Amino acid sequence: MNVEAALVQYLNGTGVVQAFTDVPADRPAQFVTVERTGGALSSVVRDQVSLAVQVWGGTRYEASELALTVRDTITRSVFNIPGFARVRVEGLYNFPDPDSKQARYQLTVEVIARADY
Repeated sequence: MNVEAALVQYLNGTGVVQAFTDVPADRPAQFVTVERTGGALSSVVRDQVSLAVQVWGGTRYEASELALTVRDTITRSVFNIPGFARVRVEGLYNFPDPDSKQARYQLTVEVIARADY
């Protein structure tokens, strides 16, 4: 199972925000990127994944409010994405983009999923 793709598809299906695996060339005012940053394929059936979920907004306040909404939406994903067994948001912090200067918050997320799903 590609956990990045599954979470992006789920977020896009909620209507909360547009989600991508890469920053799009034509950036919406608010969007989310999902990136696998680590984890361990524990077995042929279990994948433990560390994700960076970056929430981009027009202002720091908008990004922080959207980040809280995304946090709650991701937490519910364990019930809505087949193959997800556990989702834990481990951190949420201000993380402005140094290149574009766009407001951004980052969530660190751990997912346990079926690797063979």
